[in-house]
Amino acid sequence: MKTRFNSEFENDSTPSRLLIERYRAALDENENDPDCSLGLVHYRGTREELDLGLEYSHSPDPKDRITGALVLAQLGWSDRIYLDESVDRLIELLSDEDPRVIHEAAAALGHRGDSRAMAYLLPLAAHPDAQIRYGTVFGLLGHEDDEAIAALITLAGDPDEDVRDWAVFGLGSQIETDNASIRQALWRAVDDTSSDVRGEALVGLAKRRAPGVIDAIIREWQDHEEIRGLSLEAAAEFPGFPEDGEFDTADEQMPLEDYRARLIAALEACRPASLSTSREPVD
Repeated sequence: MKTRFNSEFENDSTPSRLLIERYRAALDENENDPDCSLGLVHYRGTREELDLGLEYSHSPDPKDRITGALVLAQLGWSDRIYLDESVDRLIELLSDEDPRVIHEAAAALGHRGDSRAMAYLLPLAAHPDAQIRYGTVFGLLGHEDDEAIAALITLAGDPDEDVRDWAVFGLGSQIETDNASIRQALWRAVDDTSSDVRGEALVGLAKRRAPGVIDAIIREWQDHEEIRGLSLEAAAEFPGFPEDGEFDTADEQMPLEDYRARLIAALEACRPASLSTSREPVD
């Protein structure tokens, strides 16, 4: 049953084949940021869109196959239309000769969220190509089984910053599972050279009320000149920290040190409440 509704898309009669052709042409102009969207194609999610995705995915041109994978990735949005057919083809694309196609197929499987893909994604977590590991980490997001979590823990220490970032995000914010191994991986990420990785780790630890995370957030604010949004998101996990956007950005008229002091004081005030909402990891 269709639960999705978008008034703009409902009134757009542009043929799906034309939309896909435009998207594919845009890949030739700027592969990393095409001007055209597949949103309407995904929204429709009929047999026509499935067949177009399959058609493109079987092309000898790797950019066509990339386009096909992207079409199959989100058919029907959250209604997950034609799940079996799309997942079967995306799994086949994980064996493609072009690493860009494998990357997109792995990431597309993340959108599909079908556990059948795990057996095919897990070996790719150790692939020598960082682009493929990047797609794989996206494919693993949200899966709570032990093997997927173990793979994310490994990828949280990946040499590639983007892979680490998404793996830590996956561990910290995309699953409910909480155990000592996950917390250890998040604590290791708190010392990462990337502010985004550190921020995702702090959010994950704050969600779990890990002992010492308030001090870690304060150290992040003290040790780095720029105060990033993820550290504020982590602080907002604690009852009593302002949630109305007051601390989203520093007042341009306020010296940075004064802004930093306000943040620290607000978070320090959360300590008593945090003790009453503590959470212990479950192994």
